[in-house]
Amino acid sequence: MIKKILIKDYAELKKQTLSNIYQKVSRGTLQSEKIEGKTYIIEEEQEKPKDLKKQCKKAKKSLKKDIRNLEELLKAKEAEIKTLKISFDILSSAFNQQLKQIEKPIIEAKIKPTKKNKSKNLKKKKK
Repeated sequence: MIKKILIKDYAELKKQTLSNIYQKVSRGTLQSEKIEGKTYIIEEEQEKPKDLKKQCKKAKKSLKKDIRNLEELLKAKEAEIKTLKISFDILSSAFNQQLKQIEKPIIEAKIKPTKKNKSKNLKKKKK
């Protein structure tokens, strides 16, 4: 609801000087309107909620419900992370085992000299 109050009455209501109110009007921090040579301050009244206590209780219940939902979601995400860690460990272990199986013949082939290499090594030793 919009109220129009004479500047003099507004100053008394807010316990401020007229000059202070005029300064606020000139700076634009107070809305004003001139009607028939008189300056009125335009003040919007905000309605106070009738059942503020009930609204606070409803908001509190809603917040508690939101907290419970978030806690459940967090638990589900933690379980998901745990499952992913286990899966990663299993896959990592399987990968390492397969890598060892692949590397084993390669390493053995590098260590064992071929027949040509054996004959060359023997000729070098005889000299």
